[in-house]
Amino acid sequence: YDLSYDEFLIELRRTYTISRFLSTYSSIGAKRNWIDQDQRLHYTVAPNQVYKVKDICDFEGTGARLGFGTQWHLVYGLSFIMNAGGSLLYGKYEVRVAEASGGVTVTAGGQVDGRHDRARLEESIATLLADPRHVARWTRWAR
Repeated sequence: YDLSYDEFLIELRRTYTISRFLSTYSSIGAKRNWIDQDQRLHYTVAPNQVYKVKDICDFEGTGARLGFGTQWHLVYGLSFIMNAGGSLLYGKYEVRVAEASGGVTVTAGGQVDGRHDRARLEESIATLLADPRHVARWTRWAR
């Protein structure tokens, strides 16, 4: 399993001094994120039946960011600091899957757009989970 998270953030910040004990700031900016997940699975169903699965999931997002913070100036240079911020990103999520079993390779992939056949997917998963051979194998694999 390989996970990579990258982020680029640029902010403009304005600080306000309310008193000698308290200062606050507000910020506005732009943010860009990249998330890359790679997963490789190898499992054996029978002595001569080995399955290999490779999943690649990528996310790219761009959007705006707002932030706010305070700093309470206590004694002798000691301060209590609170920061909060949030981003609203527009993103693209892409999934690619490759499965191999006994020399046969099946590859699928593309962007997730919310128009998949959920009922068919749930039926396939329920069928796999109902098979006692698969349940025993997954129980061993999950440990």
